[in-house]
Amino acid sequence: MEAKITALIRLTEMSRRWGIETGVPYSVEQAPFSTRQTCGTCHDYDEITQGFHFQMGWDVVADDFGTKVGKPWSLSNGFLGRWYPYAFRQLAKKTNAHPEEIDLTVYDFVGFSAPGRGEPPCGACHPGGGGLEFDRDGERYDERLAAEPELAESLDGDYYKSRWDKSGVVEADCLICHLEGYDFGERVNELKQGNYRWAVVAGSRLGFVEGSVRRDREPEVVYHKRLFNEDGSLTLKMSWPPPDDNCMYCHGTSDEKKRGFSWNDIYNPDLHNEQRVSCTACHPAGPEHQIARGRHGVATTAPDRLDTMQGCKDCHLETANFFKGQRVMDLWGTDGSLVTRSIGLFFGCRPLAFMINSFHQRIISPYVGPAIMVIVFLIVLHYHGYGPKRITFDPYSQGIQRFSVIERLIHLFRLLAFVVLGVSGLIMAFNLHMWQQLLFGSPQRLLDFHIGSGVVFIVTTIGRIALWFRDARFAQYDKDWVKKGGGYLGHKGKVPAGRFNAGQKMFYWYTAAFGIVISVSGVMLVFKNTFQLSTVCITSTIHNLIGFFLVAGVLAHAYLGTVANPGTWRVLIDGSVTRGWAEHHHPNWYDALLKAKIVLKKETRSGESTDRDNNA
Repeated sequence: MEAKITALIRLTEMSRRWGIETGVPYSVEQAPFSTRQTCGTCHDYDEITQGFHFQMGWDVVADDFGTKVGKPWSLSNGFLGRWYPYAFRQLAKKTNAHPEEIDLTVYDFVGFSAPGRGEPPCGACHPGGGGLEFDRDGERYDERLAAEPELAESLDGDYYKSRWDKSGVVEADCLICHLEGYDFGERVNELKQGNYRWAVVAGSRLGFVEGSVRRDREPEVVYHKRLFNEDGSLTLKMSWPPPDDNCMYCHGTSDEKKRGFSWNDIYNPDLHNEQRVSCTACHPAGPEHQIARGRHGVATTAPDRLDTMQGCKDCHLETANFFKGQRVMDLWGTDGSLVTRSIGLFFGCRPLAFMINSFHQRIISPYVGPAIMVIVFLIVLHYHGYGPKRITFDPYSQGIQRFSVIERLIHLFRLLAFVVLGVSGLIMAFNLHMWQQLLFGSPQRLLDFHIGSGVVFIVTTIGRIALWFRDARFAQYDKDWVKKGGGYLGHKGKVPAGRFNAGQKMFYWYTAAFGIVISVSGVMLVFKNTFQLSTVCITSTIHNLIGFFLVAGVLAHAYLGTVANPGTWRVLIDGSVTRGWAEHHHPNWYDALLKAKIVLKKETRSGESTDRDNNA
């Protein structure tokens, strides 16, 4: 699945070229490794470093950039120029009138911007090139400062109190992506020491660096000569595509809608990760290294890079090349021809399962949010159009027990479990990272709450079905309730109803059927590693779809059970309702209580007869 590219590098020639460029007579042993002078001799270094990963907004940086877009604090559309929430710092403008205006220079951004002890500086997640190599005038920092040392005393935001002439610049580090086992920790250590041009040596483990620009000790390189050939060349096994672990050093740490919460997470594994789909499978790049990004908005990704964006639909549609495309299985088949297999089948997902799963991307994700908003709008519209069904309060009326303690507890815990399931489920379905952090703190805690609430939901669903099965059976008079719209569409007077009216019975069977389906599918997803990929694709789609149906139904049920019928909320507290409420909303049930003498007649203060009840 991965192609290995062997790169031959001759450090002798690189050292000679570096000396000519910088005017520093490095020996082979002292020369810091230069990707421009090695990798760049075959690859178009200048074209590659125009990619957004290298520029990070530096190609459009300007002191007045933010004023044009209504954000005066921003100098560009990327990390190199915006406010840095990671370090709580602001990049300095190029032109400044006072030292107090300069917060974070580019020089400090690279290696001296760590927010705390043990934290990496901002430059740790930048592969070099762009603003880490050239100033805002397009000149190399080290060469210009060596020629104009007075810039370090100026108020130039690129050079103020900098030591570029000593530290060197951070060239685009090809190995940070393409070398397996790259040592990011050592790279960070060199950046913190101000040894910018030497960072690639430590990160690639070609040698180790002695000295520190930060401590005024000139760095020197000690290469591991055992890694080199006799002629001074070096063979590196470059990886294509880049290993996921290399991507995750930066993107996994930030975890800002960049990895679906769970890449390489053993407790909450990502499906793509489990199926060994590499990062570059969904985020490809051409020779120019312009890496495609996802459609989720990230504050520090340039909005003008829409031409490189990929969305879930690019893969998760039955017509997508990801599924329909052919993967080479054998160069020479039995008849000597090329043997291929569809990528979908290669990963174990059959066409029907993939078609069902693509429904999630085409329908569920884009339209379920607006659908829920429509339901809320209809609820508000109904309330303003018809208003609540108010029953006059009778101060002499004793309550009738409608639900027992066990019934109320089951309803309460099922409600609480569903709220947690609904919130956590929507966060996972739509990858709402901010709400996940705010409400749960971590992906694992989110999953724990979801599974724990699911267990409570399953138990209470079974209890609810058993307790109310008899009362939820339909009767002949329920047809009349349906014809009159339950009194919710303008009908005045009583509407026939037993202990549960026809609407409540329909909701009972609605939530019973969907509750069983979502419970079974949820258990299957908890143990999804034991099922085939086709089964998981179908199950996850059903689970999400039923979840949205239940959310919509519960919203309507909550409205009808509270605001639309004042007084009904009492059943959640003491399980009782007033006589007037029972007679008006459930007359058939009320009459049955009278006939069974569960509710009895008694005299009022004025001598009129009224009712008296025992527990129902």
